[in-house]
Amino acid sequence: MDVVFVTLVDLTGTSGQNVYSRNVASALAGHKNVSLTLICPDPKRKLPNELNLACERVITLPEKSSRSLLWHTSIQKELYYQLNSILCSEDTDLLLSTLRPSLLVPPYLARRHHVRYRILIEGNISNEVDTISSLPFASMVSDLVSIWNIRTAERCYAVNRDVKEWVSSLPFSKPQIEILPHGVDVPELLRQSGQSIESTSEHAFILCYVGSFKDYHCLLPLIQAISRLREDNYDVGLSLVGTGPELNSIRKTVEQHGISSATTFHGFVDPSKVPEYICLADASYGVIDPERTGSPMKVYEYLANGTPVIATADDEFDFIKSEKVGVLIEEPTTEAVAGAIKAIYNIPESKRSEIYDRVRSVGYKHGHTWAEFANRVITE
Repeated sequence: MDVVFVTLVDLTGTSGQNVYSRNVASALAGHKNVSLTLICPDPKRKLPNELNLACERVITLPEKSSRSLLWHTSIQKELYYQLNSILCSEDTDLLLSTLRPSLLVPPYLARRHHVRYRILIEGNISNEVDTISSLPFASMVSDLVSIWNIRTAERCYAVNRDVKEWVSSLPFSKPQIEILPHGVDVPELLRQSGQSIESTSEHAFILCYVGSFKDYHCLLPLIQAISRLREDNYDVGLSLVGTGPELNSIRKTVEQHGISSATTFHGFVDPSKVPEYICLADASYGVIDPERTGSPMKVYEYLANGTPVIATADDEFDFIKSEKVGVLIEEPTTEAVAGAIKAIYNIPESKRSEIYDRVRSVGYKHGHTWAEFANRVITE
């Protein structure tokens, strides 16, 4: 099956949308029945070797400039040339894209060449545009692009119910939108043996965060909670994996709250190594702004790696409370985060091993692998 996957994000980035597209590309490229052509911006770092080797070919667009309207405008011509050349000269079975505010070319060429088109929708694009652009009518234009893609696609996949409701609320939207959550993959070694490496931390309890440093990940109340707990003699350490626009601000906040000695900034970590950092933790932090739509992929990854999770309350995560594999909070306040950490911290040492095994089992039960994700996307 010849598949062309178009994404307009940097596949080596650390934010959720970058990780999502990278995992989608890897899952498709690794599928035994798929020959994948990947079209993406020239990555700032080297693409993972396994992805490069698994793709039939990788076609790069100009390197992405973050939050640049000029970049989104300038790539349209190159994207048109590259994608049109493929669709004119080859028999393409499926054209797949992730929805972005400037995704104009794929739906147009899918219509022109009568190619099956499917779209992956990870979040409310209108809200994203509002946070990065002050241009008048930006949100309206984004909605029109979304409608254009949704009306063109034979199938639309939303990551969760909130995103599905947003898509369904758009004028002229299709009534049937399928929900397809993120996949979860953990190296086989970690599945079999749990924690694959021993922690050398001097702290009794480690809380881990993996992801981009952005406001909606609510890292400020996390830092404040850690500071308050340490003042109350809770020996909590903080492990931060990733980078992002708020990195310098987070570093200053850590210093201001006097927890520099208890905080480790690991920076960018190769995605294949991230599970090791999660497994070293006693709990993980997956809280997001309740007003933010999207599926926090990291929550499932935390669980699959065997760490209890602190997450924002949502119907999607009711199982976390019912299965007792973490703590849900309604609002990301310092008090709520501190209370959630204490609840996991106070689990007796004798029961932690049993809980971690249950957490991992629950993570797989409520998620699915990226291979299963790919199967669903390419199914006739």
